[in-house]
Amino acid sequence: MARVEISLNGQPYAVACEDGQESRLREIASFCDAKMKALAGGKQGASEVQLLVLTMLTMADQLFDLKGELARTRTGSDAGVDPGLEEKVASAIETLAKRVNAVAKKLASA
Repeated sequence: MARVEISLNGQPYAVACEDGQESRLREIASFCDAKMKALAGGKQGASEVQLLVLTMLTMADQLFDLKGELARTRTGSDAGVDPGLEEKVASAIETLAKRVNAVAKKLASA
């Protein structure tokens, strides 16, 4: 297991990941950091946990929108579309929610 130092909203975090996934984790952290900063809008009023929850909900909303678009696309034409893709997307959303929840719990106890 590799350990990567990331920063979310100016706060450093040490995160474990599978060997070889360090670059991907940094990319994801950068994406999440940008979302958090956009939601914070430069304001210091929200706690880290509140900001993390808002970010998680915003990203989950975007994933659900994509899932809906995928479903509408599949309704129009199933040709060439992986029949298990919707389940894979749902599983990815659930996994993301669990990971964000785990991070939120760690932040709340810190």
